[in-house]
Amino acid sequence: MDTKKRSIRKLSIRRVVALLITLAITIMALISAAVIYSLTKEREIESTLETYQLVSSVVSNRLEQFDRVGQQAAYQLGYLLNSTPKGKTPAELIDLFGAAFVGNEFLHSIYIGYDNDDFLQLFNVKPEYIAKQLSLLDDETWMVVAHVTVDGERLKRTRYFLSDLTVSRETVEVSHYYPTQRNWYSQAQTDANTVHKTAPYLFHNLRVPGQTYSIRLPDRGAVIGVDISLASLGGRFEKSLEQIDLIQESNVYVVESNGKMIAASTYDSKSRGLPQATAMPLTDEEITLIVDSPPLQLSNQSDWEPLDFTIAGEPYGLAADLFTLISDATGLQFQFVNGRTWEELVEDTN
Repeated sequence: MDTKKRSIRKLSIRRVVALLITLAITIMALISAAVIYSLTKEREIESTLETYQLVSSVVSNRLEQFDRVGQQAAYQLGYLLNSTPKGKTPAELIDLFGAAFVGNEFLHSIYIGYDNDDFLQLFNVKPEYIAKQLSLLDDETWMVVAHVTVDGERLKRTRYFLSDLTVSRETVEVSHYYPTQRNWYSQAQTDANTVHKTAPYLFHNLRVPGQTYSIRLPDRGAVIGVDISLASLGGRFEKSLEQIDLIQESNVYVVESNGKMIAASTYDSKSRGLPQATAMPLTDEEITLIVDSPPLQLSNQSDWEPLDFTIAGEPYGLAADLFTLISDATGLQFQFVNGRTWEELVEDTN
C-alpha cells in the first residue's frame, strides 16, 4: 500500500515539473515573439519615417525650385523692362520672354498687361498637358496670344510659331478678357517693388490650374506675369519619385495650411464619378443655336463647400457637377472663371 502511494506521489511530481517546464517554454516563446514584434514594428516605423523624410525632402526641394523660378523670372523681367530707356515693341517682348524660358522647366507662360488693357502672352506649347488641348501642326513650338481693342472692338489674336520662329498660322476672334480685372494685376498694384503670388486658379487662355507671379512696372504702366502650371508641378513630383527605388510607389499631396490641395503626383481632375448623362432631345434650331454659341462663362468660388469650391485650382462642387451634366446632355459648353473674390466676381457681371 505504501509503495503504491509513493508511486502516485512520484508521478504527480513528475507531472508538475513537466508542466512547469512547458509553462516556462511557453512564456519564453511569448516573450521572444513580443520582443521580435516590437523590434519589427520599430524597424517598420523607422523605415516609414525614413521614406517620409525622403519624400518630404524631394517635395520640399521641388516646391522651393517651383517658387524660386516664378519669383526670379518675374523679378528679372521686371528689372530689365523697368531699366530700359524706352518701351519695347511686341516682337522685342516676345524675344525677351522666349529667352526667359531657357532652363526654366516649370514655366507655363509669360505675359505683360497694360493699364489700357492691352495684353501680350507667350506659351511654350511643347509640354504634353498643353499640346493635348491644341490641334498643333508639326513642329509648332510657341504660341503668342494678344488681347487688344481695335476701333472699339475687343479682339483676341493667336499666332503659332515653328521652332525656327516662323509664323505657321494665325486666328482672330472676339475677346472678353481684360487684364486689369484679373487678380494677378490688382495684387501687383499694391507694391511695385515686390513679386506677388496668387492662390491657385484656372488660367484663362488655356484652361489649366496654376499660380501667377506678378510685378508692377510703374514706369511702363504695366504688370509682368509669370504663370507656373500645377500640372507640371505634379508631373515633376511623379518623375522625382520614380527615380528613387525606395519611394517609387509613394504619392505626394501638397496642401495649404487651410487644408486645400494645391498639387498631387497622382491627382486626376477628370475623375469625378458622375453618372452618364442622357442626351436631351433637341430640335434642329436648338442644335444650331448651341453649335453657334460660344462657351458660357460661369463664376467659381474657391471656398463655398460643398456647393462651389476648387481643388488645385479646378472647379468642384455640386454646381460644377450640375453644369457638367448639363453640358453632357445638351452639348452646351461652359467656362469657369475663378481665382477671384466673391465681390470681384459680382463686379464682373455688372
